[in-house]
Amino acid sequence: MDAGEDLSDDDAGSVEEDAGDGGSWIDDDVDAGGIHDASTDHYCEADRHETTRHPVDVVFVIDNSGSMSNEIANVRDNINTFADKIANSGLDYRLFMISQKGTTSYAVCVPEPLANPNCATKPPRFYAIDRTISSTNALTQLLASYDTKLNDDPFSIWRSFVRFDSVKFFVVVTDDNSSLSATKFEEQLFQKEPAGIFGTPDNRKYFFNSIVGWDGVNPPPTHLTTGKCQSAANSGRVYQELSLMTDGILETICREDWSSIFDKMADKLVKTLGCEFQVPQPENGKLDPDLVEVQLSLGGAPPTTMPRVLDEASCAAEPGAFHFDSNTAPTEVKLCPGACSQVSSDPKAEVSVLVGCPAPPPR
Repeated sequence: MDAGEDLSDDDAGSVEEDAGDGGSWIDDDVDAGGIHDASTDHYCEADRHETTRHPVDVVFVIDNSGSMSNEIANVRDNINTFADKIANSGLDYRLFMISQKGTTSYAVCVPEPLANPNCATKPPRFYAIDRTISSTNALTQLLASYDTKLNDDPFSIWRSFVRFDSVKFFVVVTDDNSSLSATKFEEQLFQKEPAGIFGTPDNRKYFFNSIVGWDGVNPPPTHLTTGKCQSAANSGRVYQELSLMTDGILETICREDWSSIFDKMADKLVKTLGCEFQVPQPENGKLDPDLVEVQLSLGGAPPTTMPRVLDEASCAAEPGAFHFDSNTAPTEVKLCPGACSQVSSDPKAEVSVLVGCPAPPPR
């Protein structure tokens, strides 16, 4: 229906049908999204935008010391299931394995289907970065392998394949500690080019996750500990520090079954990154949150308007709602736990935003 066409009394009671996709009837005197006041007959045209998630680049660094054979086997046995869970959530991911490549007990051979035959790189999802990681140099090699080639092999560095706009999800697996401090590691990480690819101290673009030798008592730990499990050489205090600094996952290598560890990491990715959607920004000025309506489609069904709450704490009362990262200048839509669970379990789920018309006020 055209915006300027007259409405009969019968038409006035059928707002959703008459408004059409991307438009809504609004009352000039009431905060409303899709409310029609027959006395004003005002029509608002909104622009519909499909939202996008941040891509994620997962970077494993695995210690190749002779004492790590069991841990390497656990990584190999769980890596494909981990990748499948990320893929099933709809996240755009790449996985980098920085470790000595091979089939010996102390080398890492990622199996098919994530990798190509013989542990080989399989773009665009999997990249085998062949580096030998010793007991204490995991952080040093993580930094060096980013942009320092060992030979002419294009896959000897990962700078060429990591995305600038991705969130980086580091995972270090070792039974020892780092010779490089957490502070020095971050300083050198933030100096990498292009500037800002890993964020800044005030706005990190990475999580640091550790599977190390701490004893696993009272998980998850909230402070650094020197207690180590019997099979470990060290509790990995530097890695603990980085995980706590970045809200990453801290796990112990001393578990017999590692499936729960990989499940926890996959859940962290899906619930943190799989439920955050970037909002299109206007060319000039800031986006007005009161003019943004968020719609959710599940299972291919028509989209419905999601309720909005003011912040994460308000999700307790409205688990199926969303909130913005900022209530003054939003750049991201963040789903509350109920909505997040629906989206992460539905490969057909779509989140879109309508920009330009007054939206329902936050609850």
